[in-house]
Amino acid sequence: MHSASKLLDGVRLLSLDIFDTSIHRALNRPEDLFYLLRERLLESDVALFHPSAVQNLPEVRMECERIAREKAVRTRGTSEIILDQIYEEMAVATGLDAAELGRIKDLEIELELRCCYPNETIRQLFFEASKRGVQVVFCSDMYLPKNVLQEMLRNCGYGDNLEILVSGELRKSKHEGTIFPHLRDKWDVRYEEILHVGDNAGADVEQPKRLGIRTIHFRELEELARDDRGSRIASPSDHLVRSIIVGLTRKPLLSGQASGLHCLDNIGYEVFGPLFTGYFLWILEQIRRLEPEKVLFFARDAYLFHLLWTRYRDLIDIDTEASYAYVSRKAIFYPSFMDFDFDRLWKLTSGRVKRTLRERIEALGINPTDVMKTASELGLSMDEQMTGGDHRLFTLLTRHYDLVIQAAHEKSDLAKAYINQLFEGSSKVVMIDVGWTGSMQGAVSRLLDRRYPRNLTGLYFGLFQGASKEGLGSSMRAWLMNEGEPSTWRDAIASGGAELLELALTAPHGTTLGYRKGSDGTIEPVLESPSMNVDEQEYLLAAERLRSGALNFMEEYLRIFGVHSVSGTTYTTSEFWAAPFMNLVLHPSRSQAEALGDISHSDVGISTQRVALAKRISNKRDFDRELSNSFWKAGFKIRNSQTSGFRRRTMY
Repeated sequence: MHSASKLLDGVRLLSLDIFDTSIHRALNRPEDLFYLLRERLLESDVALFHPSAVQNLPEVRMECERIAREKAVRTRGTSEIILDQIYEEMAVATGLDAAELGRIKDLEIELELRCCYPNETIRQLFFEASKRGVQVVFCSDMYLPKNVLQEMLRNCGYGDNLEILVSGELRKSKHEGTIFPHLRDKWDVRYEEILHVGDNAGADVEQPKRLGIRTIHFRELEELARDDRGSRIASPSDHLVRSIIVGLTRKPLLSGQASGLHCLDNIGYEVFGPLFTGYFLWILEQIRRLEPEKVLFFARDAYLFHLLWTRYRDLIDIDTEASYAYVSRKAIFYPSFMDFDFDRLWKLTSGRVKRTLRERIEALGINPTDVMKTASELGLSMDEQMTGGDHRLFTLLTRHYDLVIQAAHEKSDLAKAYINQLFEGSSKVVMIDVGWTGSMQGAVSRLLDRRYPRNLTGLYFGLFQGASKEGLGSSMRAWLMNEGEPSTWRDAIASGGAELLELALTAPHGTTLGYRKGSDGTIEPVLESPSMNVDEQEYLLAAERLRSGALNFMEEYLRIFGVHSVSGTTYTTSEFWAAPFMNLVLHPSRSQAEALGDISHSDVGISTQRVALAKRISNKRDFDRELSNSFWKAGFKIRNSQTSGFRRRTMY
């Protein structure tokens, strides 16, 4: 739109449409609110006694509105109705009594109020008109009562004592053109002195134009819907999840909050926000089912979820003790080595970033001179660069497993003391972490004193095949991938998903290096100090932006929709919260690939060699080799598409 001042020249009355113009819902479509209404009703005794009525509520609610409008046309010559008329038809269709229908109607109004937010462009026009003494009237073809619309507009920052015309109460509407003469007569203005702004081509443009009223076709939402982010977000079976993601993704754009944001903030909000929301809702559902005595959020990947748990404890309403556990592979995995185990030794040698043999040996606390002869026999030099999974390194450590066990034992006393301090007084514990191999849960199980019962459950984002072997009798559950299945998620995680997730989940504190005894006798973590390395600083800054964006989405969700989780409901535990992330991993846009591609990653801690997630190359002859070495395959292809001829596809 042009500047508010210019638009208002010669205007005595500004008429503003309400829905999809002055305010928006945090849902994809207006009728999606009825699907949300059904989910809320599943928590009530109405669902217990009338399961069919609740299950079919969205379709019944829309059909009853249609019937009520048809009756109004036959009896009064207009299709305009009020909410009570719709619920009169609901009584006939469902057999619910007046009290039950009253509760449903009140809940519908409550959800309408919770879901609405202002359009900042229109809000500024409203304030400019008010400042200039222009009469402002809100006009809506709507069945909701005027007092509800007044509260809605007040909540959206438009103030009190507003002039509102509602078609259901007036029996006059915009789409029939009958509300505009009423507008002219009530405020004693000429048609040419009225400016009407709205989103509907017929009701807000064609009808008032016929009378000589100036109009603005407000199409911000229409333009966003044309580039429907939701079209690639979810399948029809996850209708409500898709609606919430699309609705919340539009919110910053329509409310003016997205102005000036960095691309990484947007990726955090639009991609990691839905992903982490779905994971957090799944975690809450599992905790309710398991009823543990304590919940441990493992550093650093569970930092954000512990933050939400703490900040929204009253809303979550789970009376379980929770702690943030400062653990890491360095701090507890290696110290947990107590016997010979091929699988755990192989994990110890893993990692895709190159390091010298000397660095790898010293990181284990072993003197390189003690293994130099064996290394030479295997054709290794101490300065040779090697990636994880090198069979020669595995063979070297196998031949010197006594040194591995000895070095691990020297580190284990304080690690054991810290883990047992965390479990003090608790016999049934849930642990939250990102997952993958289950090695952290295995380490905890080995370090835990035998006097504590092993009623442990790990809740993870995903687990690869064989992870359950680490459980030592304890159990593991994963949200999106269990034992490497489904293969779509296994492939996505292995193609850069793991590194992108770890980036977004990086906490604002250093990795846990080990432990020490504090002045009060308790065991406290020793954290790595921030590095001054430029690449590492850029990584931490990118992580902060992604985390901040994701947190904003999650808090918007919790503020608007709350925490509701009942056995049998679908949207709170749907895997389609993760669909935007799957798109990022496998089918990123160019802007996403450019924003994230140069960020460097290290899979062995901060102060080590780092490799770009998806670097740009200049020579096409290097394409296959660099693609193989790249963490984020699809991002690499997008950034080098002119070199390789690769073209982007989308999943949905």
